[in-house]
Amino acid sequence: MEKICAHCGASFTAARAVRKYCSDSCRQLAFYQRSDREQEMTPVLAAGTAQGEKQEDGTVNALPLNVKAENYPQDIEEQAAVLLLNGQQEHPGQLQVKTEVIPQPILRPPVPYQYIQSRFIEAVAAQTEDSKEYAMFTIPGRYWDYSELEKVKWVSVRLRCLLENLLRLDRATVPVSLMEQVRDGLESIIAADQFQYLPVSYPYAGLVKELEVKCSTIIKANKKRKFIRLQFSRPVKIRVVAARFMLAALVSRQAFGELWVVTQESKEEHKAKKKAEARRKSRFRPSTRNSDTPGL
Repeated sequence: MEKICAHCGASFTAARAVRKYCSDSCRQLAFYQRSDREQEMTPVLAAGTAQGEKQEDGTVNALPLNVKAENYPQDIEEQAAVLLLNGQQEHPGQLQVKTEVIPQPILRPPVPYQYIQSRFIEAVAAQTEDSKEYAMFTIPGRYWDYSELEKVKWVSVRLRCLLENLLRLDRATVPVSLMEQVRDGLESIIAADQFQYLPVSYPYAGLVKELEVKCSTIIKANKKRKFIRLQFSRPVKIRVVAARFMLAALVSRQAFGELWVVTQESKEEHKAKKKAEARRKSRFRPSTRNSDTPGL
């Protein structure tokens, strides 16, 4: 069947009646030509309107097909004038394009941060600001030599870990076993040689012993219970928060399990030292027996 190519105009023999092009190259070139023509005739949408989006009145906000974007709005005005002169446009507003004005964001001045003050924060600040302890932990080389500083850091990093855990447990119902771990941690610090040979000027040696006694007392009082409610008194919590702030200036935070493992040997050694100290104190305890009463 003899046919004429739709692209180049040459005659060719078509095997099928639906064939329009003489070769694949003509078919491809014709496709490119149609694509370019469709791209030129694509309507240009108004600003702020998506393709196919309708306005409130039901009209599509787009330019006419014969108007190019680079000549807008000159082409619109010229076409409207020609149509009006020829009497072909009854309503001049038909070719007018609706444009949407995008509102500019309103820049407001930033709201100043309002600091929250309380008596508790003021009490903590009174113990930390302009204090000698804070200077010790921020400039430790001025107060301790190298050998003393190693012991101070060893105790401080473990004490900070225990203080942070105690603050997390405040006003919470915790297992007795967890309190025993905290007490064992305090006992292991006290039993260590680094604590025994701490410098006299170290400010928190008494706090370690005080917390160990308090934890032991709480555990003994709740021996038959599985859970207890831990709550600090106000003065103790102020001291603990202030101490944790001071220690953070010297040592970094570390997890409980990374610092030390409380062995049974260290527990027994600490208990033996406490018993020996109690026996030594009982020897020098003044007798309450009347001196006039003869002995048996």
